Amino acid sequence: ALRGFLAKLDKYGNHIFSKSFGDANSSTSATGILDLNDNILLSGQFTGSINFGGNVLTSQGSTDIFIAKLASNGNHIFSQSFGDSASQSIHNLKSDTSNSIIISGDGSGSFSLGGELLSPSGLDSGFLAKFDSLGEHLFSKLTPKESPAFHILTDSIGNIFTLGPNQYYNVSISKLDAFGTYIFTKKFDHNPDYLYVED
Repeated sequence: ALRGFLAKLDKYGNHIFSKSFGDANSSTSATGILDLNDNILLSGQFTGSINFGGNVLTSQGSTDIFIAKLASNGNHIFSQSFGDSASQSIHNLKSDTSNSIIISGDGSGSFSLGGELLSPSGLDSGFLAKFDSLGEHLFSKLTPKESPAFHILTDSIGNIFTLGPNQYYNVSISKLDAFGTYIFTKKFDHNPDYLYVED
């Protein structure tokens, strides 16, 4: 088992707090960032059961995903998990100027991230989702293989930019508005030569 942990030190390396997540039968992989209020945002994938200080989160069979928010002192604000008996995983975690939470990942099976049921198949194997600062679902959608979201950036008005290699080993850059509507996708080959844009 690979149990997750979180530790905070001051600028001199002195211990402020540390805590672990999971039990002897769980396995956890996570990434973490800070929002503009220094709250701690965590997202990743896990098997078994984990607890960030709220309700116990239990995977539905294979690898499920989670998001969690802790205060700067480590106290639990919210945590939730998503998945089914198939496998899901997280690629990236980002927070915008409204302290909303944006995640990207991929998976199989049929699962909900708080909205409609997502069933990746064929050319749609990834997902992108946004939650408000309280963890409420704002949007979630599948992302096509030719425009994956391995990396996420946001601008000052909430537009979302995704970047990643596609199934043809080219690079795709997409822009979505704050509500998850695609504005454009630009693709470049490995030379890198500009290929085309979809509006």
